Amino acid sequence: MSEGASPKAAGVVYTPAVLADFMAELLLNALPAARPERALRVLDPAAGEGALLAAMQRALKARGIAAGFILTGQDIDEGALARARECGAGGEHTPQFIAHDFLSPGATLAPDLIIANPPYVRTQHLEPGLVASLREQFGLRGRLDLGSAFLLQILRVLADDGLAVVVVSNRFMSVKAGERVRALLRRHVRGVWDLGDTGVFEDAAVLPAVLLLGKRARGEGEEVPFLSVYETNPAIPVAQGLPRMAHPLEALTSCAGEVLCHGDRAVVVRRAALAEDAQPGAIWRGVTAGEQAWLERVREHTWRTFGEVAKIKVGVKSCADRVFIKEEWGEPAPELLQPLLTHHVARRFAAQPVTRHMLYPHLPGEEGSREVANLEDFPRAAAYLAQHRERLEGRAYLKAAGRQWHELWVPQDPGAWSEPKLVWRDIAPQATFFVDATGALVNGDCYWMRPDEEYGEPILWLALAVANSALMHRFYDLRFNNRLYGGRRRYITQYVERFPLPDPEHASAATLMELARAAWESGGGEVDQELLDACVERAFGL
Repeated sequence: MSEGASPKAAGVVYTPAVLADFMAELLLNALPAARPERALRVLDPAAGEGALLAAMQRALKARGIAAGFILTGQDIDEGALARARECGAGGEHTPQFIAHDFLSPGATLAPDLIIANPPYVRTQHLEPGLVASLREQFGLRGRLDLGSAFLLQILRVLADDGLAVVVVSNRFMSVKAGERVRALLRRHVRGVWDLGDTGVFEDAAVLPAVLLLGKRARGEGEEVPFLSVYETNPAIPVAQGLPRMAHPLEALTSCAGEVLCHGDRAVVVRRAALAEDAQPGAIWRGVTAGEQAWLERVREHTWRTFGEVAKIKVGVKSCADRVFIKEEWGEPAPELLQPLLTHHVARRFAAQPVTRHMLYPHLPGEEGSREVANLEDFPRAAAYLAQHRERLEGRAYLKAAGRQWHELWVPQDPGAWSEPKLVWRDIAPQATFFVDATGALVNGDCYWMRPDEEYGEPILWLALAVANSALMHRFYDLRFNNRLYGGRRRYITQYVERFPLPDPEHASAATLMELARAAWESGGGEVDQELLDACVERAFGL
């Protein structure tokens, strides 16, 4: 950790005892009945203050195991190791803590068991020299985080029959940046526990998952358990008589279905299997045989995907929203103001009235190009921006990219807003897709698309209907395995571009287009959802 850096900024999030105990039990439960006569070497490669090895001590003591295990912790933080030594002294299986960089090349250690909570630090927070070194050492490409390198090093150093239990961000299982590592680890995964709404990391905005890995690759067709726990819809009252658990993690080891946990939070525990996708780096997701058959049925009746009929774009990004976006601009208002669609007005089928405007310092150019507004032609806008010049010039990446100080970082194409377009929130509990025909700009907390000319406006209404259907809600959960706290989901390009569209010539398609357009014309308040859902089901042959 660099001098002055906070532990959180350096990716240091210590493991809570309840999670450490859960991981220790998973690791010991995975041990084969027949073990070598020698003592098993247990390593925590990012030991911190020793919480995971302390949990191993407790688990071994609870099982009455007095010998046969050697516990070792490594870390580069000398202060944390000193605290770990103080807490871990005495009793059976006293860990040895060593100052060592686990990622250093040429590691010769071959532990039988690894239990780890690797640091999670993104590329942009790592020194360029370290990033280059990690890419060369592990064959990584594009964006990466320190945790990905730890996962590959864990697999590399394990003994031939070794096992590892590792906590990761559950984003690792679904983001594009994780494809390379997922491909390398897929045949070594023995179990996945998506901890979703367990809230084990109270002070960190991270949804964790726990992976059980084996050094030896598993056989073809060998089923991998995939368990997850997420809250039910918060708007649905909790049913009475559900069993109570001391902690949601307890539900993962004891039952499936709805479980009433502490604080009257109802969660659903799903037990499924890791989907065997053809692509090695595909999203890791848990599905049952019936769910996989349902997805296959949808695939067979998919005419095009959203990404095949349109280019999906994120909205404009200023990286200085307090300067460029306001609800009240006063009089006389500066020139260049444009109505702005944000998550505040997003709802299904039709947006609420716009309340915010953006000072948009770009103009349409020729043939879909974009020009930066000449501030000399817009004196009120120029005077306003000049008041904030120091703040705007602080966006050094603009200057580095050869851009002018008053530009937006992601301005998009100003000539593309005028045609009817499909817009939706980035993060929401359920899909909030709507059509905008006002020419308003789309903010960076939303995404948007406009069907290519060859498909025409009818596909816009078909996409609107399908995106707001119950089928698509289920498709998202089964296909992408990307849930946030409280049932929220992310509707970003890499997911929405894979949304399926049925054949527009199908008998139900015309009805879907009519329903969607009527809902939009009514302001989003009137839609026969039951009929819409039934038509979508029929269009996909279900």
